[in-house]
Amino acid sequence: MFFKDSGLIDSFIKSCISFFNIGNLISWLDKNKKTVVIFFSVLALFGLIFLTNNWWKQEQEYKNQVFLYKFKASLKNFRKEDDSKKPFDLLSKEEPEDKLILTEDMKKKASAYEQAVRQNQKFQTTAAFAVDLADFYYRYGKKDQAKDLLSLFALPLKKDSVYHLAVFQLTGYYMNEKDCKQALPLLSQLISNESAAAFHLEGRLQKTICLEFENRHKEALEEYEKISIEKPDSYMGRLAKDYKRLLILKEKLKK
Repeated sequence: MFFKDSGLIDSFIKSCISFFNIGNLISWLDKNKKTVVIFFSVLALFGLIFLTNNWWKQEQEYKNQVFLYKFKASLKNFRKEDDSKKPFDLLSKEEPEDKLILTEDMKKKASAYEQAVRQNQKFQTTAAFAVDLADFYYRYGKKDQAKDLLSLFALPLKKDSVYHLAVFQLTGYYMNEKDCKQALPLLSQLISNESAAAFHLEGRLQKTICLEFENRHKEALEEYEKISIEKPDSYMGRLAKDYKRLLILKEKLKK
């Protein structure tokens, strides 16, 4: 083969040992002092630049977080919990009514909050505040406004989980409104992203519910089966099993 000649291998090993001999190494360093000094100086400089840049980014993110929290806090006293809208109510026939009233004062505070979020879109921390504000809008009946804002941060191919959370919330809105054509592409991209592994199982289940809603029953049954087998003891696995049974029952009733 390539190293057929054992003498060549021995010669190569001896050359390496000879080069890395302490005496030879010191001699080489002495002859190339300037090169070595320049190399390590440049290396140190790049390291310093990297650390400084990283620190600066973290500092800017923190300042942005503090800035936006003031707007979030201004709405805190107005917020009320409303459990009428669930991400898995797509197959339900009931249409929950909006129960919460948005006052003029709340509108002003929410508008100022939204403006601040949009102006600071470049920061990662802003995505979390966008999720919060979109939730507020949606609960108070401003559904289009919620989706429009959240679409800026629902980025399924990003590495950071806060963007994946935004995707989940946005697809939940679409599913609540029985708009699977908008939800399916986002869920497919999220599932394909290895960085979003923590969201894959629930994303697959939501996608399968959408497939069922789009009358793609064969694909839906196959995926329900896969999820229930892969994670039989998990909440998502049990849900998949239940949804599969219901779909089979629906098909039998139609026949």
